[in-house]
Amino acid sequence: MTGLCQSPVTLGELLHTRARDRGNHPFVVSTEGGTWTYAETLDRVRAVAAGLAAMGVRHGDHVATWLPNGPDMVAAWMGINYLGAVHVPLNLAWRGDTLRAALCLADPRVAIVHADLLARLEDVAPLPVTEVVVAGNCPASSAHVRLTPFAALSGPHPPVDLSPVQPWDPMNLLFTSGTTGPSKAVIGTYAQAAAFLAPPDTGALGPEARFMLVLPLFHAGGIASVFAMLRSGGTMVIPPHFSTAGFWDQVRRHGVTSTTLVEQMAAFLLGQPVCADDRRHGLRHVNIAPMGASAYAFAERFGASLWSSYGSTEIGAPIAASAAPDLPGLTGRLRPGYEARVVDAHDMEMPHGAKGELVVRADDPWVITPGYHRNADATAAAWRNGWFHTGDMFRRDDRGQYFFCDRLKDAIRRRGENIASHEVEAALLRHPDVAEATAYAVPADISEDEIMVCLVLRAEIAWHQLASALAEAMPHFMVPRYFRAVGALPRTQNGKVRKDVLRMDGVTADSWDREAHGMILKAERIGAGA
Repeated sequence: MTGLCQSPVTLGELLHTRARDRGNHPFVVSTEGGTWTYAETLDRVRAVAAGLAAMGVRHGDHVATWLPNGPDMVAAWMGINYLGAVHVPLNLAWRGDTLRAALCLADPRVAIVHADLLARLEDVAPLPVTEVVVAGNCPASSAHVRLTPFAALSGPHPPVDLSPVQPWDPMNLLFTSGTTGPSKAVIGTYAQAAAFLAPPDTGALGPEARFMLVLPLFHAGGIASVFAMLRSGGTMVIPPHFSTAGFWDQVRRHGVTSTTLVEQMAAFLLGQPVCADDRRHGLRHVNIAPMGASAYAFAERFGASLWSSYGSTEIGAPIAASAAPDLPGLTGRLRPGYEARVVDAHDMEMPHGAKGELVVRADDPWVITPGYHRNADATAAAWRNGWFHTGDMFRRDDRGQYFFCDRLKDAIRRRGENIASHEVEAALLRHPDVAEATAYAVPADISEDEIMVCLVLRAEIAWHQLASALAEAMPHFMVPRYFRAVGALPRTQNGKVRKDVLRMDGVTADSWDREAHGMILKAERIGAGA
């Protein structure tokens, strides 16, 4: 076995190593108040693991978390993995069928849920989970599940009898967008988490870094950032959520030196008035993907060193780059330990400069996902001919630099979220007056995509009422912005909807714009600071 799997890579090994060599160094700093050293983090994690074991959780069991970023989420996640159980974080925006499908697929032994989310959980009863640990104000009882306060999870309990955890063991199940079907659960290993993220400048995530986590801990990017800091021995500064108004105050108060933003966050921060304090802070490294106009403008205005990476929940981030404004569209170079090709539809390698699908593999085993949980067909489709197929179109120049061109898969990316068009369409088709529906991406004003839907209707619909019904049934980021009614959808000879034609039409004059009519949907704030 090669070097990665010979070094400490499992979460328990890393926690013990850091508690031994950096025990008094701060690891978790909450912007809501409170700091844990590495030694204190280990103690809290072990207590949670013992509490889960007392509830019957064992090595390999699935345990879901549905919590906002913060100390409780860190303790829950790491307590699950310390025990050798599999962590299943759930998106805070989920509700209804999306939530039910994820729970049924993951089949968790226990769920750790914030009190503010219990009503949504009750709405999808009967549940595949019967034991729920509640963070926050725990009700006395529930009609559907047994409730345990989060504080009671921390003991006292008998010491945990741990089974060995190996680099190839499943660490988590992370949900990612489907392409022509529901979301899939990606199996992530400890070896993958250890290799996931590596910036061009090691100072960005090094032992003296103070990294502010604004990506959610139900996304691969958030988990990878924390794991990278654990491996380096640095400090995590964790607000409950990203705040445009509070961002720079948090950076200054907590001595933040690095962070990761999605491009829309950078655009929000750029939208604030220019002031004399724009460069009076300690933020030196910022990771923004993609490295578009907002990313470069952010680096210029605020004086931070810019880097970026390309990857996914399945493959980690095998391509990374420092700022290169003279190379528009640059994604970066391949990191050591990975191989990549740009191939045609038959997996034949394309010449330099030609567009094709990016396929990757790693030198070390288990660094790329072994597959999708309970979905052998999707696993086989992605892992073909010894390579993982990303579904993304790239070109590579003769200097080994990679440039992202387009997505082959039918997914939409909106404000940092990957959205399966299938799931949006399924929600629309549940309305009795919708006969046919198709969802697709149109360009957003700032970055990434907006969701547009084209519908064949059985009867006239008030768009505002339809959008309101969708907002009650699905995550806010999945609710379409643009709605259009047509007599018939354009189709191929074999009946498939011609989304390419609809994308070319764009936002037509007869489209209804939800936001232009005052319907702005935002994330619900969960927990402290909401």
